[in-house]
Amino acid sequence: MAAEDAAFDKIMEMVGNDGAFQKRFNYIYNAAMVIFGGMSFMNIILALNVPDHWCHVPGREHTNYTLEQWKHLTLPRETDVKGLTTFSKCQMYDVNWTTIQSWDYENWNSTRHHEKLNVLDCDVRDYDKTWYQSTIVSQEDWVCSKDMYQTNTFALNRIGEVIGTFFFGQLGDRFGRRIIFYISVSSIVFGRIATMFTTSYFTWFSIVSIVGSFCAISLFQSPFIIGMEISKPMICTLAYFTLILYIAQADGNPFLNFFIQSAIEAPAFFLANYMANTVGRRWTNSFSFIFASLFCIPTIILANYVEWQMVATCSVVVVKFWLAITFFVINLQAMETYPTCLRQTGLSIGTIGSNIIGIFGPYIVYLGQKFDNRYPIMILFVLCILGSICGLFLPETLHQKLPDSMNEARVFGADQKFWSLPKKAKGEDKNHNLTTDELERLDPLL
Repeated sequence: MAAEDAAFDKIMEMVGNDGAFQKRFNYIYNAAMVIFGGMSFMNIILALNVPDHWCHVPGREHTNYTLEQWKHLTLPRETDVKGLTTFSKCQMYDVNWTTIQSWDYENWNSTRHHEKLNVLDCDVRDYDKTWYQSTIVSQEDWVCSKDMYQTNTFALNRIGEVIGTFFFGQLGDRFGRRIIFYISVSSIVFGRIATMFTTSYFTWFSIVSIVGSFCAISLFQSPFIIGMEISKPMICTLAYFTLILYIAQADGNPFLNFFIQSAIEAPAFFLANYMANTVGRRWTNSFSFIFASLFCIPTIILANYVEWQMVATCSVVVVKFWLAITFFVINLQAMETYPTCLRQTGLSIGTIGSNIIGIFGPYIVYLGQKFDNRYPIMILFVLCILGSICGLFLPETLHQKLPDSMNEARVFGADQKFWSLPKKAKGEDKNHNLTTDELERLDPLL
């Protein structure tokens, strides 16, 4: 099998691995899948967005007060995760405001008066509709005592990805990429549609969320691996979704935030493509992690200063830019390191490991929402440093003969020097001749 794979690779190099067919495949499947597949895969991020909210206090309809004035009267203050004093989102003053006959705003709004009032948790809330008419969170009131519902849903999606990747990664190598691709599409469509009708029942919502995430990874993996096997490896790309949860909860227009952090991946791809083909996958991966960690620093310092919010937000976007490069390179490296016969299985094992760790991602973001806005970036800074160090010990795959068998994979990279750049071997582009044995093995397939 390994010999047939090697011969097939040589034939592809001889007939051309960057022709019209390969371009159509990559543009239609790989590029389109990032767009349309990403819509079904990522819509849960915006659907679970948490709009600004506060306790609904009856009685304002009997006054001419603005909403801001009514909040000053009826809601206690609290310190948020940025250290700012804001209105409480889950508590209100224990007063029946509908029975008040004589209104003296200055007296009622005095600090002295508020100090005498008891505070209680509210059961009904109002939600800001500046950006969303409704989300799952606002529709089902997943805030305050239920604020973990959103975080748990994100974690359950990652659990679904772990389970699905374990099974479908192996099936892709056994039964082929195409059938797994169609199953993946069907699964994610069914799961996402089912979530629309189960939001009122969190247990069922959790189950269909897991089902909808079973094939989320194989939905992208299958066409990407086909593209790698029939065309130039650098055509293949993967979308990287690091920092999406954190940016989705940032202040301002959530759709614009989502668009910017997604659009930044386009220039990141082109730079990753150039760097990976110039200095190699290993150094590109490591240096990108270093640059990402450096831009975490101004974000940590400025995150809680209102006047520096724009600078802090731009720093987060730059961090996303460099992390997008690392995600592109590490996936390319993984696909090139595993032998052909176990490529999707091997890539799936790596994906399973990353998704198991990724289950903690929503809870890291939750720390920022509940305690301190800087905690997620601090943790990300540490992870980037670790990623930079670990990336240096991966084998370089640029200008290397990629392994076709398990035996070749075991020794791949063992002869590489640590402080070196990849160099193209002389005559590398001309060594396309097939041996007699390779032709005989391919004869039944032709």
